[in-house]
Amino acid sequence: MPVLIERLTVEQFAALPESETEFYELHNGEVVYTGAPTKGLIDTRCSVSDVLMPVAEPHGILVAELPFCVNKFSLGRADIGFVYWPRWNAVPDTGWLIGAPDLAIELMSPSMNEAEMLAREKLCLASGCREFWTMYPEERRIRVATASQTLIYAPTDTITCSLFPSWSVKVSKLFA
Repeated sequence: MPVLIERLTVEQFAALPESETEFYELHNGEVVYTGAPTKGLIDTRCSVSDVLMPVAEPHGILVAELPFCVNKFSLGRADIGFVYWPRWNAVPDTGWLIGAPDLAIELMSPSMNEAEMLAREKLCLASGCREFWTMYPEERRIRVATASQTLIYAPTDTITCSLFPSWSVKVSKLFA
């Protein structure tokens, strides 16, 4: 006889001791280990934040490990997320962003495979994300997906972002 496992809600997940959820997310009611970031990934996050912060800050919040809730059974964290001020200011102090960030940036790491990353991209784009960046630190390339297209940027390319129309930078500057 199959064992029935009850899915956790976001509220139940949030009630767990913080040390037990630090490197976990809730995916469709299932607690999923996301791994602790390595020094290299942290350095890359810092580089991306340093480059994007001046252009992002006037328009919204740019933050690492941005939590977002796409339904009552799913609470994720963007490695780096950007949210326009009106959406961010509507989030209660004791709550989470409802829907995906306007810009979600994820770094490929040993704890995630390509299929998992594509599923995350699809979920985010279906939940309000306007651009989803997958950064590949080892190859120093970036995959940018929107609802209508996907582009791949090499280290020598110049990347743009539709959320910041006048902004561009060499891809290599985004990597530590």
